[in-house]
Amino acid sequence: MGIKVTGIKEAKERLRLLQQQADKAILQALDDAGKRLSEIALSTKTYQNRTGNLSASIGYGVYYNGNEYSTGGFGGGDGESRGREYLEQVQAQYAHSKFALIVVAGMEYAAAVERKGFVVLDGAMLRSNSVVADEMSKIKL
Repeated sequence: MGIKVTGIKEAKERLRLLQQQADKAILQALDDAGKRLSEIALSTKTYQNRTGNLSASIGYGVYYNGNEYSTGGFGGGDGESRGREYLEQVQAQYAHSKFALIVVAGMEYAAAVERKGFVVLDGAMLRSNSVVADEMSKIKL
């Protein structure tokens, strides 16, 4: 099945529509990857979750041209609010990126817990390239 284009104006419009479809598919793939990475972070954690805040602060955001497309993975309460605040801070660094997937652990002590040898986000980050590649490979236009 071929595509018949009768003029430059029509060609530009078809390309614009195809770009929109591709962008939407990429955003959905990044959202799916964010969900998976948040789940991996929680399933591979090695710290004792005393208050629940550290686990609740783990989540992700997907951004398109600096604007929020989706967020998820957070677990409620103080941990979620701190996770979302931290996500917003980190997102500012990617405001000029066409696409961004950001995974965070928003409690201020998350890095200290990892420095002590416990896994907070490392399990997810080690798999991030393969998870994103897997989700991108599912795109069909």
